[in-house]
Amino acid sequence: TITISRQLNDLAVTDFTVSRRRGTTDAGGTVAVQWTVTNHGTDPTVGAWSDSVILFPAGTPAQAIVLTSIQHPDEVPAAGHYNSNANVILPNRIEGEYTLRLVTDANNELYEHEHEDNNTHDLVPNLVIGDPAPDLIPAALDLGATNAVAGHNLTVTWTIENAGQAAALPTWVDLIYLS
Repeated sequence: TITISRQLNDLAVTDFTVSRRRGTTDAGGTVAVQWTVTNHGTDPTVGAWSDSVILFPAGTPAQAIVLTSIQHPDEVPAAGHYNSNANVILPNRIEGEYTLRLVTDANNELYEHEHEDNNTHDLVPNLVIGDPAPDLIPAALDLGATNAVAGHNLTVTWTIENAGQAAALPTWVDLIYLS
């Protein structure tokens, strides 16, 4: 007689939080995420699997990007759980409302039979991400003379200040128009 049995695992994301300040989170910034996954199955997990933290524009999961994946090689007993965390870096040059999602067993490495429906958890409310940008403004202009003569040089000096929330990285071009 041959007895065939199968491991019945059911990993479920039971908690997912992010440590961030109130209001807008900066593009290119780091957020700390924490989560708990519980094995609701009847058997301990066998083998390794990955948890992934994913970001996508609210309502458009097809545009998701993986911010980080963490492999879990440890056994989780039936009714047991584990806690995990990561510091994830948000992409640069994005802004608006974004959904942060945690997916356990992200690559379907564990057999969960009919219990794949609880492997994801979305952070509520969505993250509001702002893209801090430079704001270059002319602060001073000196023509060096009160009168200019056609066909002769005129020395012009000026100062530009950054009134924005991000560094102005080289390069840019300043233009001066005489009219």
